[in-house]
Amino acid sequence: MPEEIPDCPKKPNPAPEAGRPFEIELITPMFGGGVEPRTNDPSFPIRTTAIRGQLQFWWRATVGAQYADRQALRAAQSAIWGSTEQASRVEVRVQNVEAANPQRCATFELDRNAPGKYRSVPTWNPPFNNNSLSYALFPFQGQLADGRTRIEVEPAACNHKASFRLILRCHKDFNFEKDVEPALHAWILFGGLGSRTRRGCGSVRCKALEVKDRNELMQKLKGFLQPSQPVHPWPTLAEAILVGPEQTTAIPAWDQAIELLRDFRQGVGFARNPGQQPNRPGRSRWPEPETIRRVTKRRAPLHQRLEHVPDNAFLRAEIGLPIVFHFKDERPGDPPDTILYAGNGSED
Repeated sequence: MPEEIPDCPKKPNPAPEAGRPFEIELITPMFGGGVEPRTNDPSFPIRTTAIRGQLQFWWRATVGAQYADRQALRAAQSAIWGSTEQASRVEVRVQNVEAANPQRCATFELDRNAPGKYRSVPTWNPPFNNNSLSYALFPFQGQLADGRTRIEVEPAACNHKASFRLILRCHKDFNFEKDVEPALHAWILFGGLGSRTRRGCGSVRCKALEVKDRNELMQKLKGFLQPSQPVHPWPTLAEAILVGPEQTTAIPAWDQAIELLRDFRQGVGFARNPGQQPNRPGRSRWPEPETIRRVTKRRAPLHQRLEHVPDNAFLRAEIGLPIVFHFKDERPGDPPDTILYAGNGSED
């Protein structure tokens, strides 16, 4: 007979709360955030490890910009944030998590003009309908199969509301205001939680760290910049920040920013030629399509070489990678869907 398992020990009295508390809330819907990519975790919607990863990224972009090379950056980052050889000197804790149930961002509806088939484009649910926000959400729109007769991948779900208390405690050997606070401010201003934070998803707000106007914002950002910083092989905070008209709530501000991005990358009359048919834009004025055709040696006869467009550059890589290029006409001869990733510095 196995020995009787003893009772669990009594729960110890909680230690006095230490560290600096910050009340955080979502202001734009969060996609993903769980262990599985692009999937909400109802048990742990806000993960401490995800926040720690965000803070380390923004630490490199702010405090880390003072270091000359990767070796010096790695040594400094390991000293404060830890590594496989040493423990972190910054403790990150999450408490009082409250999150709404995830809701799907879009729905596939049956096509009234094609019995037995779904409409090729999903219907976006609020707040993603009747605005530009869907341009930032194409990875979450789902996928149809078998000639639109079956939903292969449902549109993704997202958390519209969540709040939590973030507690940060820094070792006495480090200065919180100098070594940690810049990363926290940058994360609140430019980062977020979950997937597609570079496109505004999962943006967060902390009332205690808010600035009162754009002048205070610019002063705060200048304090995070390193004087005369060189170009680094890792992302750093830009020296110039574009600030648009003020908005009273987050969603209109997000919509305005995505509209600018959409028009910059795909706007008719700027980024591409007007189309000859309604809802069919003309050819792109960016060099990427011609560059991909040259590299893959594939070209549809209809799309003759545009001599005034370069074919040796991927300019939109500066906005962020990876980029998926889709040749919409799908005519024989044009390249298939192509994904642009960051290279290793070689010409191959």
